[in-house]
Amino acid sequence: MCNYVYHTKTIPRTTYLPLTCGCWIHYDCFLRHVVGTSPNIDPRIGRPNDCCPICRTRLFTLEGIVMLTLATRTKISMVDIQYPLHVDYYWDLDAGLYVVSDSTAYTADCKIIEKIIITRFIALFHNLNSRPSPYLDGSPDLWTCYYDILEDIDSRGYPKSRWLQFNRKGEGRLKGVGFLLFGMLVAVKMRGFMVEYHARIMMTEAWADFENCREELQRMILKHVRGAGWSWADKGFSAAL
Repeated sequence: MCNYVYHTKTIPRTTYLPLTCGCWIHYDCFLRHVVGTSPNIDPRIGRPNDCCPICRTRLFTLEGIVMLTLATRTKISMVDIQYPLHVDYYWDLDAGLYVVSDSTAYTADCKIIEKIIITRFIALFHNLNSRPSPYLDGSPDLWTCYYDILEDIDSRGYPKSRWLQFNRKGEGRLKGVGFLLFGMLVAVKMRGFMVEYHARIMMTEAWADFENCREELQRMILKHVRGAGWSWADKGFSAAL
């Protein structure tokens, strides 16, 4: 069916995937359809990336960060759209970068996220007197710092790139898995910064709590993907963004 409707030439045999609409499609074909990278798609029967390429039934909420996650995990290159000359080019003052494409917009977003992480982490130690530690060993509250980082990112209008786009309009489950994936992206970047430059914090109670909350966020993502219910009250995640 993929070969007839989706591809214009024979493809290697791969595992078939049953979709919720009742259609079957090659796993590789579906991923490339969602990410939008297949060079063999027939323009006469082209489908939106969030719909079944066979029957046109909408399957999920399409979010840029979901596409990026799928592409990264399956080693598929994202489509890097170059912006029209003098129309959509812009200078990102905060990132110090001229944005001319999807990839440069993504790079600018990452630079800003990393700058905010560094700024908030340093401020965390300067504010220890005004924000007492909740831990017996006196270590700083990393999870509160994480929420401060998310708030700063949002208040400054980031992310701007198509690759990190996620649904902000809905409430609860309607926000989509992209909301959680972006939260995980920030948590992973924050964790990487601490491991590389402040490794001693890994011996604190704050680190253990941060890791537990990060793992809980991972479980929330898995529940969302698998269709199981979850609560926005979990770990106070209703406060984020």
